[in-house]
Amino acid sequence: VYRKAPILDIPLSAAFCSGFLHSFIALGGPLYFSLFIYRHQAITPAGSRFKFARTTQLSFLAVLLIPY
Repeated sequence: VYRKAPILDIPLSAAFCSGFLHSFIALGGPLYFSLFIYRHQAITPAGSRFKFARTTQLSFLAVLLIPY
């Protein structure tokens, strides 16, 4: 919705703002996943079979960052 006198007059197009918002949300995905892995590994006991090695953690993040 476009108005003649908007409350906040931001001199950017709707396409630019939409693309920026989608990029911002997409870049948050790897961050969220890395924090999830960190939290999971912090509460997993030391001898558990669900404990990931450091290289496995980094490989998960590398797979997420390939599209970027």
